[in-house]
Amino acid sequence: MGRKKYMISLIDDFTRYAEVNFLFEKSDASGVLQTFCEKINTQMKGYPRFFRSDQGGEYVNAELTDYFESKGIQHLITAAYAPESNGVAERYNQTLTNMVRPSLDNVPASLWAEAYNWACYNKNRLPHSALMDKTPYEVLFQKKPTISHLHSFYTKCYVHIPEEKRAVASKLDARALEGHLVGYTKTTRMFYVYIPSQHKVASREEALCAYGI
Repeated sequence: MGRKKYMISLIDDFTRYAEVNFLFEKSDASGVLQTFCEKINTQMKGYPRFFRSDQGGEYVNAELTDYFESKGIQHLITAAYAPESNGVAERYNQTLTNMVRPSLDNVPASLWAEAYNWACYNKNRLPHSALMDKTPYEVLFQKKPTISHLHSFYTKCYVHIPEEKRAVASKLDARALEGHLVGYTKTTRMFYVYIPSQHKVASREEALCAYGI
């Protein structure tokens, strides 16, 4: 719904924790990667030591080369026409797409980015065979994730309308909007909700409490 065309997944090789970002154009990848590395430096007190990618122009360019060199990040480029040499990323993207495809059945196709975010969030909280059946979240943050708030994509729910946003003299008007859960926020008590009657997803600033899920 944000009119972006591409998805890029970024995966930590050690913990297998991942995040996804969405791009208008492939050339936007350079900015996304730099922002990601700066976030890692702030939160983990150090830049990534290595970055592995294929030979796509969105990764192999002067801007990223200069940035990686300035931060001491070694760029490992896989062999041409050999996607298996970047197996972790290839398998992850395939798994994520296999989660998203059935989730979009009878769901507006414009919600594909929300579905990828939802799938990535869940995948970080699922046991991983490479981690001795621990979850990526657990390995990264050293604590087990909360999963009681997890729901199927597009689960029907209702969004409370605050009294301040109701029309004057609206005693008999509805007190909630019908919606569908399409994602999670940083708190387990709030969700991103698609509201069909408004053809919108509540934005980060409007992240709405939902009930009936």
